[in-house]
Amino acid sequence: NILYVEGSTDIEMLKAFTDLLDHPMKDYFLTNKLNYYFVKDSEPKASFEKEIDKATGSYQSHKKHFYALKAVIPRLTGIAIFDGDNQKCIDEIKDDLVTVYWKKYELENYFIFPEVIEAFVQANSPSDIECLKQAVNKAILVDIFNNDEQAYKGYLKLPAALRRQTFINNTQYKKLSEFLDHVWDNLAELTGKSRILNKGQYYQLIQYLPKNMVDTEIVEKLGLFNA
Repeated sequence: NILYVEGSTDIEMLKAFTDLLDHPMKDYFLTNKLNYYFVKDSEPKASFEKEIDKATGSYQSHKKHFYALKAVIPRLTGIAIFDGDNQKCIDEIKDDLVTVYWKKYELENYFIFPEVIEAFVQANSPSDIECLKQAVNKAILVDIFNNDEQAYKGYLKLPAALRRQTFINNTQYKKLSEFLDHVWDNLAELTGKSRILNKGQYYQLIQYLPKNMVDTEIVEKLGLFNA
């Protein structure tokens, strides 16, 4: 079995979700037993990918890569999970190779929420929590409501559960990793400190996501590994 993703951060995020959910695939992800290939990373880190590159060359098309391998390993099966990127890509389910896309813009959209960001900062830098709230609110106003003060004020007046759903509804087609970039930049400006996390570390927020907030699509796509 081989898993295709866009880059190493996707693997880290999937690992974190299997850990959070105590998923049956947890041991495979956390102990690196699962074979995977990055279609965008220029220098894949895992030795399995390096050996593949030596044998078959570097392929940006996961299908070409997969079927080149399958010519040598006939029983090989593969799963490819890629960002949706608002391209309305259509899943392709075959007996040997399953290719699916996140319905939201990217995998980060499934865990970057204001309360999760706050929980992370509360646990790791509690003295910055008040500045963090300002940083998040500024990013919501600018990135989510396009500086529409009236819409933003209406959002703030909503009960917590409805506010959360409104945030989700308004961000599923936005690149939330960029939103989080702006949150950290805002926070650094307010505190005079360096950024708390860089993009390759955003998976660290997943452990602070309440299990009841995990989107069913996460469970569905992880379920592909049991098929």
